[in-house]
Amino acid sequence: MTDRTTFLAERATGIGGSDAAGLFSIGYSCRRRLWYQKTLTPEDYPREGTTIMALGQVLEPFFADRYQALSGRAVTEQPKAFYHPEHPELLVHADRVILDEARGNGVLEIKSLGRATFYKTKREGLPEDYVLQLQHAMLVTGAMWGSFAIGSRDSGELIYWDVDKDPDICALILSEGPIFWREVQERTAPAALEPDDKRCQRCEYRLTCQGNALVQLDESGEMPQAEELRGLLSEYIDRKGLFAQAEELLEETTEELKTKLGDRQAVKVGERKIYFRPQEGRLMWDGKGLAAKYGHLREWALGHEYIDGKADASEYPPVEEFKAQSKPSRPLRVF
Repeated sequence: MTDRTTFLAERATGIGGSDAAGLFSIGYSCRRRLWYQKTLTPEDYPREGTTIMALGQVLEPFFADRYQALSGRAVTEQPKAFYHPEHPELLVHADRVILDEARGNGVLEIKSLGRATFYKTKREGLPEDYVLQLQHAMLVTGAMWGSFAIGSRDSGELIYWDVDKDPDICALILSEGPIFWREVQERTAPAALEPDDKRCQRCEYRLTCQGNALVQLDESGEMPQAEELRGLLSEYIDRKGLFAQAEELLEETTEELKTKLGDRQAVKVGERKIYFRPQEGRLMWDGKGLAAKYGHLREWALGHEYIDGKADASEYPPVEEFKAQSKPSRPLRVF
C-alpha cells in the first residue's frame, strides 16, 4: 500500500485528531458522518482529494522549516501514529513533535490556508474544529502543550502561537471517544442532523443518512431536448465561473483590508471612506422553536372559543425563552 493508503486505513481503526470535531458535530462534520466513515459505509457521492489538499501536504515540510527558523525550536517528524495508553481507539498522526528538554516535548499542528482564510485567522483566531484537533493530539500523546503553525499558501507568511493543554476539553474527548467507538463496534448509528442543516447538502452520505428527507432532482422519465439553448447555457456557465472567481478575489481582499485596519474604525483613502465599526447583535426570534414547542396553541386557537376576548393567559408561552441576540459584528463598508 502507498503511504496515503496506509494512513487512511489506519485512520479507520480509531478516532484521529481531525475526527475530534465530528464527535461533537462541530464544524463541517457531524457525529453520524464520522460513524459512517469508521464503519466503512460506502459513500453515496465519493469525494476525491482536491488540489488544495495535495498542496497542503506539499507545503507542510516548508512551513515546518519556517516554524523552526522563527521559533528557534527543533521539530521532528513521527512516521507512526500515537495511541492513547488506556484508550487505543484514540490515535493521532502528529504533523511534528516539538523537542524541548526544559518544558517537555510539544505537538505542532500545521495548517496551510488560502489568503482570505489566513487573514481572517490572523485577525480572529482559528475555528473550534482546529482547536479540538490540537487538544486531541495533546491528550493522546500526553504532551502538556502544543503549537499552531498557520501558513499562507499565497505568500508563504507564517504565524504561530502556543497552546496549553485544556483539561476540560480533553476530559470531554476522553468521555465521548470511547462511547462513540462502542457505537461503531455495535453498529449503533448516532442521531442524524436535521435535514435542513447545510452540512447535509454536501455530505458524502446524504442519501444513506437522510433518504427522501432531502429534496432531490426529479430524474424520472425522458426530458425534452432544447438544443436552441446551448449557446445561452454556455454563456451562463462561463459567466457563473467568472462571478465565483470575482467573489473569491473580493473575499480575499476584504479579509486583508480588515486585518490591516486593525483597531481603526474609520479611515479616509483619497476620496474614499472605509468604515469598520463594531455593531451590536440584532434581536432575533426562534420561530421554529416556538412552533415546535407550542404548536398546540395554534390548534387550540383555531378550535376553541376565546375567553373574554382572549385565550387563557396560562397557555401563553414565555416570550423571553424564544428571544435572543445575534452575535456582535464588525462589517467592512467602503464609500
